Amino acid sequence: ALVMARREGAWLQLDRTPDGGPCLLLHGGARAADCRCEAGAAVCDGALQPWRTLHREGAGVRLSANVAAMRLEPRRGQVVPAGTLRLHSADGRTELRLIVNPLGRVRACAAGGLAGWPPCA
Repeated sequence: ALVMARREGAWLQLDRTPDGGPCLLLHGGARAADCRCEAGAAVCDGALQPWRTLHREGAGVRLSANVAAMRLEPRRGQVVPAGTLRLHSADGRTELRLIVNPLGRVRACAAGGLAGWPPCA
């Protein structure tokens, strides 16, 4: 919704903090590399500002993805490339997957018997 309201493309990017923790960024700019995670904060080049940032792990949850960044294009209604974000339990037995298709639709499923979510195929 934020990307549509701003009517400009954006990057959803999974980065790492200097200590190795995950950092999820939503920002504008021409390239994913225009913003990055540094100690405790997101930093962007020039006048860019991150729109949203999540840069800490909570209660034994890990974050990973099969792509480093996804470009959200509101004019075309596309996400390039499509990808999957994974929230893993600390013990690795359960995970919630957020699967983003090229049209920007998100499907959620769970592996390992996580209650309340449909199982992943």
